Amino acid sequence: MALDTQAQQSIVIAAAILAGPTGTEQDVASHVGRIAGYLSEGSLAMNAFAAIEKRDENVIKTKGGFPATIIGIDKETTSTRAVVLLKTKPSKWHPNSQEFIRTQRTDNAEGLAQARALQGLIGHRVFITAVLEGTGDVNVRIIRSCEDKGVDPDYMATVTQLDGRNVQTNPEFIYDYNFPAGTNSGGMGPDMLAKLASRQQVPQPA
Repeated sequence: MALDTQAQQSIVIAAAILAGPTGTEQDVASHVGRIAGYLSEGSLAMNAFAAIEKRDENVIKTKGGFPATIIGIDKETTSTRAVVLLKTKPSKWHPNSQEFIRTQRTDNAEGLAQARALQGLIGHRVFITAVLEGTGDVNVRIIRSCEDKGVDPDYMATVTQLDGRNVQTNPEFIYDYNFPAGTNSGGMGPDMLAKLASRQQVPQPA
């Protein structure tokens, strides 16, 4: 790996900042070696860039952001993606004020971290930006970023305790899996429902 003078200078400056005002020249050199290692072909850092490029190959369109309240998390068993259940404003495409969106695949570190973070935001208002990705013959919405706007007081106002668990009692904040799919409808449809972890039948003992 050959670095030009400008790149070398940038690494030295970053290393000096990391070493701090009391750092020795050896401290700076150690940081230089570590940072330069990140730039080596095959390093975890460079592999992360490669993964981003591969992910973006499937992006068809970047969609505008929208506000929502996260009301649940499910999982699409066929893709490993988390399915984020949302309460939004009523619209032509989502007349019941509910919709869903997928995360990155959870069989990689980025997608798993994203799904876990979103799990902790159930009951929070968020601002989501999304992309449309082509996956085989189907185009799906994928979360690109999610900004936490804090707890939704309307959501929390209708939560009650049942057997030590928080249970939502307001139907507006309970995802309606049975809402019909189709034109001008935000429902999932039988094909999508069959893929969800929450809808799988529990094996019965023999």
